[in-house]
Amino acid sequence: MRRRASTVGLQLGQRIRDPRKTLSFTQEELAKRAGIGASYLSMFERAKRMPHFETLVRLAAALLRKPCSKAGRSRVGVPLQLGSIIVELPG
Repeated sequence: MRRRASTVGLQLGQRIRDPRKTLSFTQEELAKRAGIGASYLSMFERAKRMPHFETLVRLAAALLRKPCSKAGRSRVGVPLQLGSIIVELPG
């Protein structure tokens, strides 16, 4: 019997996936920047697993900075929605 993904898990997955796609990162690129495996990130985005808080922080940090093509500078990435779902998590 398959277990249905929780609403929180689905929301969290979308809040990771949307900014990743806006920044044109592949799952592999974001996972490498966050120090996790691409398959692990995929499980979060599909609501198959729930990440630990520390992993969410690393994902947020990886999404906040996008490399700029000129002179190795970086610029702030898209606004993140991860913080809002962390606050909304029950318990």
